[in-house]
Amino acid sequence: MFPGQKQAYVGIGGGSDCVQAAILGILSGNPSCVISIRRNKLGSQTAKDDVGGKRTVDNHGGEVGGAGTGVFRITPDTRGSGRFLEFLPASQLPTYLVIDNQDGKLTDQIQLALNDFGAPDTVIAIDTGGDALYRTEQAEDIVGKTTPDQDISSLLAISKLQGVKLYSGIVAKGIDTPPYADDVLKSAEARYVTLSKGQIETVLDLYTLFGLDGSNPDRYGKTPFAWQAALRGETGKVRIPLPDHAVNHPTNPWNPIVNVDCDTAGIFIMHLSKHVDAISKNSQNYNAKPSGLSEFNNE
Repeated sequence: MFPGQKQAYVGIGGGSDCVQAAILGILSGNPSCVISIRRNKLGSQTAKDDVGGKRTVDNHGGEVGGAGTGVFRITPDTRGSGRFLEFLPASQLPTYLVIDNQDGKLTDQIQLALNDFGAPDTVIAIDTGGDALYRTEQAEDIVGKTTPDQDISSLLAISKLQGVKLYSGIVAKGIDTPPYADDVLKSAEARYVTLSKGQIETVLDLYTLFGLDGSNPDRYGKTPFAWQAALRGETGKVRIPLPDHAVNHPTNPWNPIVNVDCDTAGIFIMHLSKHVDAISKNSQNYNAKPSGLSEFNNE
């Protein structure tokens, strides 16, 4: 799917992005690691934690580069505040958590994780749901509905890495995407990739292994549930198995109904530089009218 012999998959938006990023790393068959980027303050309510609380990580495998770097090795026994899912893929491949203090050091933090993993030749920024397709000047306006500001800051930090090939991927487009997402993808010259039957079976088996299939009320996310529904062939308005405490939360209730279409099952891949340009004010297709994606190769 992505070129390279040794790869790092970066979940750029917190939440369950790290799990989907890890799954793509596993599907690649290459030596891979997964890096999850989270902000230092919790961004959504859970059953136990509130927005704005300090992010904590317990029983980790060490802080890369020494105390205070905010870059942690994650093990299957690691736990943390918020909807902490990073420990799920840690039994399958090297896993890191980068806590972003929004102090301009995010690129250096990501580089620490890459160095610890051991010089990958390719880094892939993975967004799930599609909020990384919001244009930069609109990101701050919709915070609370979705979190494109974090995705964009992560994309920009990754784009500054040197000496590696840089790509991005959108998994389960349509869950958190802006209405002009197709134009951004066209401007970025994205390719749409579908999974084989065997790959789909592997993905669904991994979600079952992780307990992120609706069977565990502490492990949930709109994107993984929607992607699984799409991979099973479901389309239209689909009810996903969110736990009651998320659906009935007094201040941040989650809608259990999502729209799943034919694009949701596949993955849009592109060069990271073209992705960044397409969401910037300088994008050539900034004022383009919706045009669809019929010209994209389904490879």
